[in-house]
Amino acid sequence: MAEQAKATLQKGIPWRRGLAWWIVGLEGLLLLAAGIYVVAAPDDAQNAVRVIIGAFLLANSISNMMAGLNPSAQSNPVMPYRMLAAGSGLTVGIIVVLQPWTENIADNAARVILALGLLVSGALGLTGVFMTRESGGMNRGPIISGALNLGFAILLFYNVRHETLDMRWFGYAALAGGVLVCGYAFALYKARTVTPEVAAAAATDPTTATAEASRPPAPLTPEPTATELRLLDVPSGTTTSASTDA
Repeated sequence: MAEQAKATLQKGIPWRRGLAWWIVGLEGLLLLAAGIYVVAAPDDAQNAVRVIIGAFLLANSISNMMAGLNPSAQSNPVMPYRMLAAGSGLTVGIIVVLQPWTENIADNAARVILALGLLVSGALGLTGVFMTRESGGMNRGPIISGALNLGFAILLFYNVRHETLDMRWFGYAALAGGVLVCGYAFALYKARTVTPEVAAAAATDPTTATAEASRPPAPLTPEPTATELRLLDVPSGTTTSASTDA
């Protein structure tokens, strides 16, 4: 019964299909660590902020692709949008992470590439949520990820244009994003656990009962006695003649 209740609960949560809660939690912890580092040492983290954001985009894209390869996630209507955003984020993330080891891409060009990648990834994620809102609902995971990507894109565009943005703002954004992602991972983890209330509700729900259990039992009939069996075996003509002789 507990397994049946768990299956019923998971069917009602389409936003968690194909996602591993520990992967989402690891992303949240990485965001928190990056935010603490940037806020504590903004001068030292000035050149590392771009790589940190690119690494987050790369990790998020890889996790989305891994989720998309899960056969159980194929029925998720938002998955095509998520896979398209993951492909864009994977390309941009690789370019930005490897940029410090190459001289072909300048720092400002890397910032613009990263900002455009975040903008495209966030816009695709939110578009997928909006386009599939009737069949898949307003899924929290893509909304959080898309909002984070758009927020970092705006900060990067502003920093490229003005060069006056305090690096602590990136740290604050990373801390806020880390808290949201960790909260989402906790919600995914809780969705895997069936509480006694859910199990009791599934046990009393007639839709979760089997067809055999819902069928009423057949009425009990007494076994025929030996006298009744003899009367049934006597031909009708014999009975008539016996009554005539009497």
